[in-house]
Amino acid sequence: MDVLLFLLLGLAVFCNLSGSVYPVGLPTPRAVKSDSMAEKEPGNTYNTYLYENALDDQLQRFDLILIHALPDEFDLKLYDIVVYEAGGVPVIHRIVGIEGPNEAHPDARRFTTQGDGVPWPDGDAVEYAQMRGIYREQRVPYIGSLVLFFQSPAGWLCALLLVFAVAVSPIVERKIVREKRRRLERMAEERTAGRERDGAGVEK
Repeated sequence: MDVLLFLLLGLAVFCNLSGSVYPVGLPTPRAVKSDSMAEKEPGNTYNTYLYENALDDQLQRFDLILIHALPDEFDLKLYDIVVYEAGGVPVIHRIVGIEGPNEAHPDARRFTTQGDGVPWPDGDAVEYAQMRGIYREQRVPYIGSLVLFFQSPAGWLCALLLVFAVAVSPIVERKIVREKRRRLERMAEERTAGRERDGAGVEK
């Protein structure tokens, strides 16, 4: 159990320290914080593409997912799930529209993104420069909740208490063992002294 908690703590620290650093080579773990990609939103005209294309790779809140390095801008495809930043905040949404180069942006594309659980696209078109990574259907359910907890003040406090307990428990255990040994030695000495007294009384 201690090993598992330390692994989760280490993962939380890594996610926290990596912050807005996204992968160049190795994939980076991220915890999903919202429900915007959690389910298909029925009854609207915006996300029928989910049903038409059998897109069932939704993300649940508190999933722990792996974010991979972005492919080339022109290798991104419709319905890819990407991470982009808007106002410094990371957003994990699906590409639902791609506008090719034109007079307004002759050398680049613009991407329309949307959460699967949201009935409308995101407000502004996303540029490739805003994107930080791509999701490739690698996730572990629920673990993200523990990672997010260990990133919170309460989680840090629990982590410090855990480290303190793990560090102190061997010392306390050694003291208990020494005290138990001394007590047994005293009891043995008292029994020996009692037998000697009894033996002396018999000789008289």
